[in-house]
Amino acid sequence: MKVLDSPYLFVYGTLKQSYNNECALFLRNNAHFLCSAFCYGTLKQISWYPGLVIGKKHTEKVYGEVFQFSDAHTLFSVLDEYEDLASGEYSREIITVYTETKELSAWVYVYTG
Repeated sequence: MKVLDSPYLFVYGTLKQSYNNECALFLRNNAHFLCSAFCYGTLKQISWYPGLVIGKKHTEKVYGEVFQFSDAHTLFSVLDEYEDLASGEYSREIITVYTETKELSAWVYVYTG
């Protein structure tokens, strides 16, 4: 799947607006907050940070935020390193997220462990 298949990123942990770490600030400076949303799944506490496990059943929801971006290369070059995709602990995937008014296809970092 090409990086530009979706201009949206769903975040659920340390990249949300309530955090002020370097990468959360980078995200806010390089993407526009669109709205709150949820996806189906659960959060697993990995260490001091959570990991999203996508749910097959629509019984549990994970709440987060959707950002819209235009420069995928710049955004993902930094965030992929922050999420340590090279280690295999996370993957970046497109999933369906649900806002108050519609469904969106958005990128998300999914825990693979």
